[in-house]
Amino acid sequence: MQINPNTGFFDVQPGELITITVCARNTHYLASFPDAPSCTAWTNIQGPAAGCESRQFIAPAAGECFVVITFDFESDQNGSFPDDAEYDVNVKGTPGISFDDDPVTPPPVVARQYRFHVI
Repeated sequence: MQINPNTGFFDVQPGELITITVCARNTHYLASFPDAPSCTAWTNIQGPAAGCESRQFIAPAAGECFVVITFDFESDQNGSFPDDAEYDVNVKGTPGISFDDDPVTPPPVVARQYRFHVI
C-alpha cells in the first residue's frame, strides 16, 4: 500500500490485507464504520474495546474500494468538549506503509472517506 499523490487514494495490490484502526482519546468511542467496505466484506472486526476498533478487509482483484467512517463526540452538560478529545486513525497495508491520518477533533460530527485503488 502506498499513497498516490496525484489522486489521494491508497494504491493497493490485489489480495492485500488492509487494516483500519480508530482510537478515541479523552472521549467516549462513538465512531461508526460502515457495515462493509464498498467492494467486499470485513474479514476481521475487533472492538470497539478500550476506546479502539480495528477492521480488516482484503483488496479485490481490481477496481476501487471506499470506507466512510463517522466520528461523533459527547459533550458535557454545558455543550463543551474536552480540549484534548480526538480520534486517531491508522490505515495499514500488508505489505506496505502505515499511515496515520490527521486527528479528528470536535465538534461537529465528521465523516471521512478512505479510498483504495487496486493497481
